[in-house]
Amino acid sequence: MTTKPLRIASLLPSTTDICISLGLQRCIVGITHECDFGSSHPLYNSLSPLVVDGSDKNNTCNDNETSSSLPPLTLTVSQIDPHIQSQAAIDAAVKSSVHNGISLYNLNDTALTDCNPTIILTQSLCDVCAVAKDAVDSEVACNLPKCKVLSLEPETLDEVVDTFITVADACGVKERGIELSKQFWHDTNQILQATSLSKKDKKPKVLFMEWLNPPFDAGHWITDMLEYAGCSSALPLPSEGKGTRKSIQLDWQQIYDSDPDVVIIGCCGFDMIRNEDDARAAVKQLEPLRAFQTNDIYMHLMATYTLLDQVQVSEKV
Repeated sequence: MTTKPLRIASLLPSTTDICISLGLQRCIVGITHECDFGSSHPLYNSLSPLVVDGSDKNNTCNDNETSSSLPPLTLTVSQIDPHIQSQAAIDAAVKSSVHNGISLYNLNDTALTDCNPTIILTQSLCDVCAVAKDAVDSEVACNLPKCKVLSLEPETLDEVVDTFITVADACGVKERGIELSKQFWHDTNQILQATSLSKKDKKPKVLFMEWLNPPFDAGHWITDMLEYAGCSSALPLPSEGKGTRKSIQLDWQQIYDSDPDVVIIGCCGFDMIRNEDDARAAVKQLEPLRAFQTNDIYMHLMATYTLLDQVQVSEKV
């Protein structure tokens, strides 16, 4: 029996990264406009699809199955240009989009149909982070009726790592997902062990700023990562349930009152240069902070949106 090649359309940079970490880079046929990995990334090295039959024996490819030598098609277009728009302008566009029920991202229907995926990876956790799931479901119903849609909605670090297994299982390589999960927790626990040796009397209070104008803190799994890094959130968290929450808009007085020991500026979607430029533009707002006086304000690259980058940042703190 001939097994149909696995063809993945990844509508999130994070799921693209997960697929590559699972060794499925040759199965990826569609990516987002934000998946800017460059020619050195393994995504562009060999693009023949793996044939996955669920057994995952030896993690090998079927050499008889080939695909185009062209890189994956770009499936999304953003209504925001982060290279020229200010943070205030982007924030206004985001809020207008939510208010009017109009997505900030358009799905390239033709490209999606042309890449002919067998599975689409997307999310419905954040309304302003990716193409709306309703748009994906509608396109699949009309033009790709045999294609599976997998929507991920992790809120905690545990749930994020569970998605490694969820994606792997959906792609027929569950054992790879289990191994990736084990490796992640091994590395993360090494960080926890290292920070447990700290001689500090109390955990440093960290404010991770996801936006500066207006200010937002980082939510969901970021607070878990701070805990693994031997730190605590400078802002209060829910006392019940999962102990995490969505990112929230703040005013500067709330930030001053929280008195963080350390501030990390990692504005969503921006590279290091943009984060530094915007931090310098906000120096009058940052200056009253004790962390400013002690030189404990740091920039972080957030353009790639990867979980692994954020673990590395926590390790540095």
